[in-house]
Amino acid sequence: MNKFIIILIFGFLSSCSDRANDQIEVQNNEETDVSESLESDSLEKSYYPSGEIKQIIEYNDEGSGFEYTMYHKNGNRQLTGEQGRISGCAIPVGDELHFDTSGTLIQKITYDHFIEEPESCHQIGTVKSFTNYYQNRIIKKSGKIETCYECEECPCGKWLFYDEDGNLERTENYGDCYDSQLDCGENVVN
Repeated sequence: MNKFIIILIFGFLSSCSDRANDQIEVQNNEETDVSESLESDSLEKSYYPSGEIKQIIEYNDEGSGFEYTMYHKNGNRQLTGEQGRISGCAIPVGDELHFDTSGTLIQKITYDHFIEEPESCHQIGTVKSFTNYYQNRIIKKSGKIETCYECEECPCGKWLFYDEDGNLERTENYGDCYDSQLDCGENVVN
């Protein structure tokens, strides 16, 4: 336990350093990862203990957001996306791509935000349009989810379900995606 506390304190003190190329060990419940701040403050990398890249974060010039790529332990991409700021709130923006361990795209999510001068982050409405794919890259399911910051996720609009050959199996219709009425009933998305 004392060793863990010492590592955390060392990690915290080291992270306060302004020196380029500092390496910092970060202790978590599963394993020890190594993080690296590169020559500019706009790029961060972290590695699995085995040395494979785990995550790359590239901050934008304004410091208001960043692009990120996470990797599976085998080196293939796991997730790419972008975090931005809307009315001062940190929130996912643009497209987010999810990959399986073989590097095959399994899900694409596009974030669309709608607001009317929010007084808090919770008043920023978000519609997440998603497409899930089979291993053979044929669309499995597509639809939309209405949500807000730290809110339930409710299905909305038309959802389409396909078999592995790309044939439409069924559709499901839900309410308006842009009505700001998060009333999922029994249809909360997990």
